[in-house]
Amino acid sequence: MRSFLLAILAVSVLSAGELPEGDGKKVIQQQCAGCHPGNALGGYQKTREDWEAIVARMGQRTTATRDELTTLTDYLASNFPKIDDPSKVNMNKADAKEMAERLGLSAAEAEAIIKYRDRRGNFRTWGDLLVIYGVDGTKIESLQEKMSF
Repeated sequence: MRSFLLAILAVSVLSAGELPEGDGKKVIQQQCAGCHPGNALGGYQKTREDWEAIVARMGQRTTATRDELTTLTDYLASNFPKIDDPSKVNMNKADAKEMAERLGLSAAEAEAIIKYRDRRGNFRTWGDLLVIYGVDGTKIESLQEKMSF
């Protein structure tokens, strides 16, 4: 009964034109719309790996089947992909030389960022760089518009 009520709520919350057509749209309407309005998805751009992690985490809170979650991941990854801006330095992919040349970081700062990333994993925001010993936080803050993650 609860699932049926959530489905009715989802259909009323999401109008037909808010989400791109596809198999995952129905899953969103039935499983996700109670907490996440469909038009909010337009602002998200994630890699396939990010979408997989999000769907796995959120899927535990739904009654969706494994097949529905796979369909949802495919739908989100194809309709809301992360698109790298070539004018920005991707701090999760760039090497120390690129960071130094394009951002004006010292060689030591760039190396510290690489070592930290190798130990801790990818960065999510520029704020993640502020905890790295040997990296000037003021400089990082001023460069935040030139970085992507």
